[in-house]
Amino acid sequence: MADKTIGELPAIAALNDDALLAVEQQGWAGKMTGRQFREFGERSAREQADRAEAFGTHPPVVRDGTWWVWSLERGDYIDSGKSAIAVQYATFDIDPFTGSLSMNTPEEYGGPQFRLHQSNLEVTV
Repeated sequence: MADKTIGELPAIAALNDDALLAVEQQGWAGKMTGRQFREFGERSAREQADRAEAFGTHPPVVRDGTWWVWSLERGDYIDSGKSAIAVQYATFDIDPFTGSLSMNTPEEYGGPQFRLHQSNLEVTV
């Protein structure tokens, strides 16, 4: 076998439990069985399925104005620190006595500003 490179070897049709594979990990060479390879894949798949189930049954929630997300390590929700206010809108008020139009925006508002000049509406972005 030393007279061929790995790329020249024939491909196998299936990986049986008793198959041997050469592996190198962090500068150390060793062997691995097909069973070890299969069990590693099954364990990884189970762990990912468990993670997906945990996050699927514990969706993000809003508490005290921020998003709280599920922590696998703690087994509880933790504050992400991200504001739960997704979209900021401007609101408008008209004073019925003076006819004045007022635009009200929250502090985080980043949309266009409006000003009413006589009969013209001016928009700045």
